[in-house]
Amino acid sequence: KVKKKLNPTISVYGDCKKSLQYLNKKINKNNLQNKTDWLKKISLLKNKYPFSYEKEENKIKTQQVIEEIYNQTKNHKVNITTGVGNHQMMTSQFYKWKHPGTMVTSGSLGTMGFGIPSSIGVALAKPNDLTVLIDGDGSFMMTLNDLATIYEHNLPIKIFIMNDKRQQMVYMWQKFYFNKRYVSTENLNPDFNVLADSFGIENLSCENEEELKEVVALAFEHQGPVLVNCKVVPDMCTPLVEPGKKLDVMLMSEDGITRLEGMPPC
Repeated sequence: KVKKKLNPTISVYGDCKKSLQYLNKKINKNNLQNKTDWLKKISLLKNKYPFSYEKEENKIKTQQVIEEIYNQTKNHKVNITTGVGNHQMMTSQFYKWKHPGTMVTSGSLGTMGFGIPSSIGVALAKPNDLTVLIDGDGSFMMTLNDLATIYEHNLPIKIFIMNDKRQQMVYMWQKFYFNKRYVSTENLNPDFNVLADSFGIENLSCENEEELKEVVALAFEHQGPVLVNCKVVPDMCTPLVEPGKKLDVMLMSEDGITRLEGMPPC
């Protein structure tokens, strides 16, 4: 079925692991195509279409919080975990990654609630590193009961909730592709600070740029676990690949018109 549908150039019948191990031995790395031209093109595209956002007066956005977290952790050994949604995509964009394996996320599996349990695993596996959870309010609500585990073991996880009271990624899809039929994407959240208090966890809140830097600093100064309720403004994460489209067609703005076309990444 796979052969008929995908029409591969070469079909390899055999155990996947053994076949790949055999093929790896046959690859002459010296003959691999030089990617210098491709890397130059990528660099030009990054300069032409940088990740960006527009600030709002007396408010904060998820991107701003992530940038501030980076500014205050860039000189530390840090591992970041995320839930699923806009905050996940924006973390990959606005945190300037330097080392492989330091972002623990469910990737494209869409496992909401992944953030808290994965941060617990990271904190236990790497006790000498700084563990930061950047979560969305929707994802956080899926597994918030594990705050009890964090408190029980006094795991020094720094939890930042991007609280826009909305499942913003799904909301944007409903806006663009379902004629603005918004269903179950506005979140009815508890007071996350009161919730943290009930678990005995130190907590802070932030809702504007003026207090952002100090609040993030206070979170990292505390020796134990901390929850930071970041009351952010909903925003769209771009670029966005439209349903059924290839990677060479991306929405580059919320107007739904501007597109980036060209050779897709490989």
